[in-house]
Amino acid sequence: MQKMEPKQDKYYLMLAWLLIVILTIVQMSIDRSYADEHAVRSLFYWPISIFISGYISIIFWIVPLYRRIIRVQNPYKIILFILHGLVFSLIYMAISIIIYEVLFLKSPFNDAKKVFYEFGLSAFHQHAKTYLFMLASLLALDYLRGREKIIVSNKNLENELNLVKLATIKAKLQPHFLFNTLNSVVAIMDENTSKAQNALINLSDLLRYSMEMKPEKLIPISGEVELLKKYISIEKARYENQLNIKWVCTDLDAKFKVPAMILQPIVENSIKHGFKRIKTSLNLIIEIDAIHTKIIVKNDGNSLPQIIEKGTGLQIVNQRIKNHFGDASFFRIHQDGEWVTNTIQIIQNTQK
Repeated sequence: MQKMEPKQDKYYLMLAWLLIVILTIVQMSIDRSYADEHAVRSLFYWPISIFISGYISIIFWIVPLYRRIIRVQNPYKIILFILHGLVFSLIYMAISIIIYEVLFLKSPFNDAKKVFYEFGLSAFHQHAKTYLFMLASLLALDYLRGREKIIVSNKNLENELNLVKLATIKAKLQPHFLFNTLNSVVAIMDENTSKAQNALINLSDLLRYSMEMKPEKLIPISGEVELLKKYISIEKARYENQLNIKWVCTDLDAKFKVPAMILQPIVENSIKHGFKRIKTSLNLIIEIDAIHTKIIVKNDGNSLPQIIEKGTGLQIVNQRIKNHFGDASFFRIHQDGEWVTNTIQIIQNTQK
């Protein structure tokens, strides 16, 4: 949002003053008191006179002195504003009458003084209202400017807070991911050195990416799928035919973006708890619907307990979804028949 500069106050007041002049012309044109031999000249010359005098007052008196007075501490501020308004009335009347009487109507200066005296007495309340209108306009502009600064400041603080939260989550994710994946690699080493080497290569790629990724950034779902396949290859090397993976992907659109490595903890949890107790094989289905921005990871392993306690990995998933997309988007895990189902639903209008 572009910051409003104080010098723009003059332009805003000039526009407001132009509106006042136009209203004055309309009022004069329908006021029967001007229906005399001077009506045409008055209708033309008087608006020009107050137009010029108003602009001069705004540029050289109202705005410059307002900026000085506004910085003064109370109670002197109120007194200064009263004096400011009185002097404005004198300047405004003097310039208006000089332009109108002397320059346009070619009246002698004595007539100008008489008009100034009469104009000052009969229309002083109008000058006061004019000054109060412009003063209220300046105060309103300052209020809007202050509100804008508060909004920008709050937004910056909110962004900084989110970055801190996401950085904290990343700090939790990296050791959690590393230790659990290393356990899988260690389990492979005793059985097949070649598989263990390939698993270490994939682990190295994943670890390098996890260290370089920026927690506030999102990646296309297609990139997330490639990262997840590297992790799954490590688990497949460990469980071989005991672990069956099925992918169901609908249009991996690049517009659908997710936090990097958001699916790895879900798949890790599905495999870890799915194989508990006497379970000897596990079917894992990964459904990605890029059109409806929805991801489902489900397995037919051991059923969920009645009271579900999310471990560190799933807590991280939930925190990242909320921090990136807000409360409208969600992650949940539930039992659906024989399937333990993990669901990520991202609401498109909240996606950053």
